[in-house]
Amino acid sequence: ACIDRADGFLEGVRKYAPDVQVVARLDGFAVRDKAMAVMEDILQAHPEVNVVFGINDDSALGALAAMEAAGKTKNNELIVGFDGTADAREAIKRGSLLKADVMQDPVAFAKAAIDAALKALKGEKLPANTITATKVLDASSVQ
Repeated sequence: ACIDRADGFLEGVRKYAPDVQVVARLDGFAVRDKAMAVMEDILQAHPEVNVVFGINDDSALGALAAMEAAGKTKNNELIVGFDGTADAREAIKRGSLLKADVMQDPVAFAKAAIDAALKALKGEKLPANTITATKVLDASSVQ
């Protein structure tokens, strides 16, 4: 799922901002302190970086900490996270570089899982993938 998230983000960037140059795609291990260290390394090699996608909120928040420590707080810098955790929502509320966060719908997840389980019990063939809805949180929608 994390690879699909990153691939989907890159697909969107290539579609809507084809001139953007991707300078790194590194693993922060979905852990805040490790993601921060990876982002520090990226900033050493590429101080011009201004857009980051974190495959989960800890990754995004680790990148945020590194970017803030490096003095990156301009309006043309952007971090996008994934999960909609309380910490990410607070970062969005305070106007940090974390400007958007993708939140999954746990009710839709549960329904899809139950539907799949019932089909499996009946011996029905299941699709290889099941897509559920997401919602984008930003300053106008975060609570």
